[in-house]
Amino acid sequence: MCLKSLPLDITLYIWGFVETNKESVSLLQTCKEMSKIGKDFGYLKKIHVRYDTDMMEYINRCFTHKLSLNYIKLDNVDDPYNWIPIKWPKTIVFARCNFSDKEIIAPKGTVTEKIVITSAIIYDSNAINIKWSSLTQLKHLEVCNHNINLVGIENTPTFKTSKLKIRISYK
Repeated sequence: MCLKSLPLDITLYIWGFVETNKESVSLLQTCKEMSKIGKDFGYLKKIHVRYDTDMMEYINRCFTHKLSLNYIKLDNVDDPYNWIPIKWPKTIVFARCNFSDKEIIAPKGTVTEKIVITSAIIYDSNAINIKWSSLTQLKHLEVCNHNINLVGIENTPTFKTSKLKIRISYK
């Protein structure tokens, strides 16, 4: 049996099991039909954004690959939640990002299962505030930071594990 003889919904379902960009591009290059499906429905699984990334290109990639995207890493970006133009993917990493005191609210329909926050910079020494009830699918949280507000995380129905490394700073 050939992949091009499969119905579109089954082909997209199979593509959903591909985990890396390299594997996805390999599948994309198998034939013209797979290339067309990848271009129409997206094929990138992971996007890494840094402070020097062209944000217009990044936003375009997010919309082009919104059906296939499983992982976004924002590295050294100011107010990183403003730079996620789509529903949050399954895994989101905030590395060395600058957070304001604004509450972080994930958009409706977000399927985020894992959040990682490392070495965040917080304006005015406020805690990182996340509206945990907006993350209905959250299962795992990793935090390596000075200050994060965890009030309300107990109400997240699917939450299972956390790995917290809170650094205490004395004044």
